[in-house]
Amino acid sequence: LDSSISKLFPHSSFKSIGVSRTDTGVHAQDQWVQVYFDDLTPDKLLKLQQITWVRGLNRFLPSDIGIQKAYLLPPDFHIHPTVTQKTYLYKINLSASPDPFKRPTHHWIWGGLDLDYLNSLSNHLIGKHDFASFQNSGSDVATTTRTLFEAHWDYSSYNKSDIFFKVSGSGFLKQMVRNLVGTQLDLALYRSQVEPKRIIEILLAKDRSQALSTAPACGLHLERVAFESPLDKIGHSL
Repeated sequence: LDSSISKLFPHSSFKSIGVSRTDTGVHAQDQWVQVYFDDLTPDKLLKLQQITWVRGLNRFLPSDIGIQKAYLLPPDFHIHPTVTQKTYLYKINLSASPDPFKRPTHHWIWGGLDLDYLNSLSNHLIGKHDFASFQNSGSDVATTTRTLFEAHWDYSSYNKSDIFFKVSGSGFLKQMVRNLVGTQLDLALYRSQVEPKRIIEILLAKDRSQALSTAPACGLHLERVAFESPLDKIGHSL
């Protein structure tokens, strides 16, 4: 993205900041990036039409990135503090043989999964908790406490060979969703005799070594980022 902006505005100085973390291999249907220009005034930016921003940037971007919308925001506006909720989907394919068309976007697991058991685990995750047990090292955060508004497993509306884990929260720690998914899958697949309250014990431990696997990146999708106010109400469409 930075490379594309540099080609579209070769003589401008800027800094870009992503709204939500997406590790290598993770997908995003609703990622937002705020770009700060040092030498382009709001008046000059406003004169640029949407075809310049959206089509112009897409012209230089690789095929796995696509710009959908662009807005000019007030100079003192910072997008991060206005985020109220993020929603992730983790997609799993349960077909008897791996589907090569789904491998880039789904984690393949052979065999069935007990969704009732998985939901008995995920129900304990909803609410305000310290998720230190599900945070990977290398993240500098003031607190590991986060609030989850939703966490549940369900079948895809398209077929019964695909399932997904949907989780919404105020924010997420480094690889937190993938660790939540991996731990629940381990408990469901390999420790069928473990009571669902085991997930509570892992939470209370506040120790990453107590949680289990990290699910592969390919199945994780950033589905939606919600703001205090819609960006089109705050800024001007470019």
